[in-house]
Amino acid sequence: MKNRITLLPWPNPDWKENPYQKLLYKELTKHGIQILPTPITFSLIPFKRPFDWLHLNWPDTLYTHRSPKKQAERFSHYVKILSTLKRRGTKILWTMHNEYPHESDDLEFHKQALAKTAELCDLIHVHFSAAVELLKQEYHVDPQKIIVVPHGHYADYYGDPIPKEEARKAFNIPHHARVILSFGYLRKYKGIEDAIASFHETKNNQLYFLIAGEPADKKMTDYLQNDGKRNPKLLMHLSKIKEKDFVRYFSAADVFIFPSRNFFTSGSIMLALTYNLPVIAIPKNHTLQFLGKSFLKPWQPPDKNTLTYIMDNLEGWLATVNYEELEETKQELDFEKLARELNKYLQKNSESG
Repeated sequence: MKNRITLLPWPNPDWKENPYQKLLYKELTKHGIQILPTPITFSLIPFKRPFDWLHLNWPDTLYTHRSPKKQAERFSHYVKILSTLKRRGTKILWTMHNEYPHESDDLEFHKQALAKTAELCDLIHVHFSAAVELLKQEYHVDPQKIIVVPHGHYADYYGDPIPKEEARKAFNIPHHARVILSFGYLRKYKGIEDAIASFHETKNNQLYFLIAGEPADKKMTDYLQNDGKRNPKLLMHLSKIKEKDFVRYFSAADVFIFPSRNFFTSGSIMLALTYNLPVIAIPKNHTLQFLGKSFLKPWQPPDKNTLTYIMDNLEGWLATVNYEELEETKQELDFEKLARELNKYLQKNSESG
């Protein structure tokens, strides 16, 4: 008979806009795992009644700070709490969404923080197999700790697609056009500049580029607004997009572009696959999982010419996309299967403890 496992999530699933935790825990409870309420601060966790597993997601938010002194103090406090939990018998599962914070200037500190977190964890959950070698080679992590379970899709959360023609009316996009979508928070590291520069060079008169998301700062906002004036087919929606509107953007598109140069796991790509959109992206980390699939078109920045060529010849590529393959791949990537696999690891490691 399986043990009834108690698991405390960090952060609170209700605090994050990303529904990853909510979807995962909904499925884990079906396997008899009890998801405990998250305290309001991380410091209160050791005062909870004993529980089996702490599940960390995005732990760098607990200690990252602009002040190096503050950051070191916060990290020391974080390590102390994890060590206290370990001494009393709690095991630690870390789902590694990022290698390090996207916009940090102190990468050496964050690499050391990652190594220490990995040392304290009992299981490190990554979403793609290439991450195993990274953790082994760069951080000397014991491979016995690492488990690979892919990221789930979001089909059960944001709703079904709507008819393309209906979706495009909101953006004044003709039904016959081809639409590339970039969606998500607009940081410099995401490489949106590369995609826009290539779009300006395309000779594909049927192509529209829909960019939706909140810019990280005024400099990015000014750049995008100025560039948007150069081409009426470059459509900028520079604000935070409400969840209820996600489906309209993805339903209006034919292709999703993910131009980021610096990423680990991408929830945005999973959102694109949720709506059966082929993806243009750099073959790195998470996207290596899909390399060789007809629905992934790889490119390497800063090669603007190659990306322009892809845009110029979009129709030819789309004619080769096997949408049955895309749908089958998506069906293999649902949270029910993710939870089933994670539960096996949790059960096994709870028994071994």
